[in-house]
Amino acid sequence: MRVIILAAGKGERLMPLTNNTPKSLLELANGTSVLESQLLSIHEAGIREVAIVTGYLTEQIEAKINKYSREYGIEF
Repeated sequence: MRVIILAAGKGERLMPLTNNTPKSLLELANGTSVLESQLLSIHEAGIREVAIVTGYLTEQIEAKINKYSREYGIEF
């Protein structure tokens, strides 16, 4: 099974929090980002193929998530 995560939006309704940070990288109360939390849940479900659709501030998303790319089978 393969999962596609949509992480391309600007998150305009969350501004000013998203002025310089993609909404998918906003931190939750436990210190992980929204996207990291999704990846952990997907991994726990046994899914090992993940495609992340990026757009706004793609470089930040790739830099943050690259550490998971091998173990989680992530493609951007």
